[in-house]
Amino acid sequence: MNIPNQPRNFAFPKRTFGKKKPVQRSFQFSWFESFTWLHYNESRDLAFCYFCMTAKKTGKIGHTKVDGPAAPIFGGYLRLCNVRLRVSV
Repeated sequence: MNIPNQPRNFAFPKRTFGKKKPVQRSFQFSWFESFTWLHYNESRDLAFCYFCMTAKKTGKIGHTKVDGPAAPIFGGYLRLCNVRLRVSV
């Protein structure tokens, strides 16, 4: 994997957010334009930091809270606001 996975012809699944007024939302392809380092995992329906994943796989980052091929620092983004809160853009 030399570049982030950013599927172009993929129907991003919708998820329900909110309890009082639930709304259906999904990952937006346009986020790849704003955050070119995002890597999308279709099977998990999560976006990860591509550079964090690469560092984890090559042993440059050690023990983390997240196991497997997930972003070791962020653990996957379900909401764009989480990206903006955790990363200076």
